[in-house]
Amino acid sequence: MSPTVVFQNRSYTTATIAVANTYANGFAAKAGYEDGYLEPAMDFVKEAESAGAYGENVTDPTEIAATLKRGLAQTRARKSAVTAVWLGHLLKKD
Repeated sequence: MSPTVVFQNRSYTTATIAVANTYANGFAAKAGYEDGYLEPAMDFVKEAESAGAYGENVTDPTEIAATLKRGLAQTRARKSAVTAVWLGHLLKKD
């Protein structure tokens, strides 16, 4: 068993980018439709913890290895673990 890793980009831009690219003169483009960022973002760690699992968010790339090791230690102790790796926004600065 190993920790579940969630790559958290806080968005649903795949569909919105496709719409903007396909219908450049469409309503969404003319209205200045924002790309599809979820604010506040889903907290997968809180969700995991509510189910009795271990969870940890990581935002600093230098901490990923240590975070995964802690999650792995939890799964070796027979406890489910979720590591949520927070990625930067795709089309705007954090």
